[in-house]
Amino acid sequence: MGGERSGRQCWSGTPKKLVEDCVALDLIAFKKAGYLKPYTTGTTSKGNQTFRWAINQDSHGFNINTQFSATNSNGTQTPYAFSIRCKTTSLASGGLRWWLVCPNCKSLRGMLYLHPVAVGRGFQCRECHNLVYAKTRESSLYKNPFYKLSMAMLKGDFEKVERMEAWMLQAGITDYF
Repeated sequence: MGGERSGRQCWSGTPKKLVEDCVALDLIAFKKAGYLKPYTTGTTSKGNQTFRWAINQDSHGFNINTQFSATNSNGTQTPYAFSIRCKTTSLASGGLRWWLVCPNCKSLRGMLYLHPVAVGRGFQCRECHNLVYAKTRESSLYKNPFYKLSMAMLKGDFEKVERMEAWMLQAGITDYF
């Protein structure tokens, strides 16, 4: 974790796509809202796009069917429809845990993502879409307490400097003093 090229860029040298730019199909949110029952329908919006979804049940279990249209580079609308299988696993407490099955790699996931650039690939897991969280692009420099302290000094935020010095002494960081 955190090795060379781990989160900032893929092997081609181009930046990886961000999870935050995607539409997320979040099974936990579906469960909390009471949607995980057959023949439930609804809509989800992200930006100017609206996605219709329906939960269906067949002999194999539950499916979440999604429908939406996307505008191509030439300005025409292309309709898309994807079906995502849901699966359950048994918990030690006796309950069930719901999962989405990634259509590409068949792994069990709590969330699947639809990236606006790769709409034709449909909802897939973070690994299949090669997505990273925006937080992984932050430099470790900004997390360094000495950097934060020096920036507070430069800005003249002496209250923050005092708080940070007290925290650093309490944490046993004495190289600065």
